[in-house]
Amino acid sequence: PNDLSVVLRVEYGETVVLLTGDIEHAPQRAMVEEGVWLEATVLKVPHHGGATSSRAFLEAVGAPVALISAGEGNRYGHPAQVTMNQLDGASIYRTDIHGRVTVRSDGERVRVETQR
Repeated sequence: PNDLSVVLRVEYGETVVLLTGDIEHAPQRAMVEEGVWLEATVLKVPHHGGATSSRAFLEAVGAPVALISAGEGNRYGHPAQVTMNQLDGASIYRTDIHGRVTVRSDGERVRVETQR
């Protein structure tokens, strides 16, 4: 069922947000291989930051802002360290650490607010 998640690309001016649901390796690989336009400003990291993301996908997206929705102390250990390492260079916001994460954009700049 994770691979049937809806993937949504939202463009507002120069800001692009890629919402990926819980997609895992297969659909990520397919989007990269098919040349789907993945580059984004903000990425909602797939599958709670689990170890099911491919480096090629994350590099194709290249988002400077990464959002990870994961419950504090979840039994799956999300997010996985391998995924965190692959997001090197991005500003990472995690709901298990930062609480509520709000992203705002005027179409040019992105502002992230957190509330614990």
